[in-house]
Amino acid sequence: TGEGIVFHDRNGNALTGDIPVTFRMSLPMVGRFGVRYFQPLDDGTELFDIEFDVVWEGWSILEDYRIDVLADMELSGEGVSGADTKDFKTIVVPKNYKDTFSYRLGGDLRLTEWLKVRAGGYFETGAVPGAYTSVDFASFDRWGGSLGLTLKYSAVEMSLAYSHIFQKMREVSMDESEIYVQFPLSPGQALEQHKIGAGSYDASWDILSVSFTTYL
Repeated sequence: TGEGIVFHDRNGNALTGDIPVTFRMSLPMVGRFGVRYFQPLDDGTELFDIEFDVVWEGWSILEDYRIDVLADMELSGEGVSGADTKDFKTIVVPKNYKDTFSYRLGGDLRLTEWLKVRAGGYFETGAVPGAYTSVDFASFDRWGGSLGLTLKYSAVEMSLAYSHIFQKMREVSMDESEIYVQFPLSPGQALEQHKIGAGSYDASWDILSVSFTTYL
């Protein structure tokens, strides 16, 4: 807080620490469809399997983020009199996300009684339109691959997996961007000079996982 500015909660009590806020967003429904083929063995285990899945996520339900500041502010101090209390407006951050579709193919192969190997790959369409690109949720068109293995000893299994996700690089011009600086004390429309969001967006990541399973 700046000098001479006092924040109050909704009950009129002065705030000396953090300012409370609420954050609202909508999460999507998810639909999955898959088919699987496997080769059984006489001992009840499987020699190999292969699976194909399609996953739909309804991200178009997310039209914006909404942030409410549960406080107001006023000027106070020496030489200040008759200052109006200022209420914070709801901060609306437009998103206008799109539904995504993911196509996934993978399988595993039993090499010995104690070793099983796995591999897979997928492609997923992005949820974020170009005009609303931001660093908060970089969901662009992406694809990835993974490798894994499972080691079994007695009633214990240890699984190791590694995957790498590539994501399409995105260039956003200032003319294309629809992201603006937010002014929660002003009810007016954002001006063109308040536009932000232009630039280059590039992301990829690696995932390494380890798990243990015990059969009792």
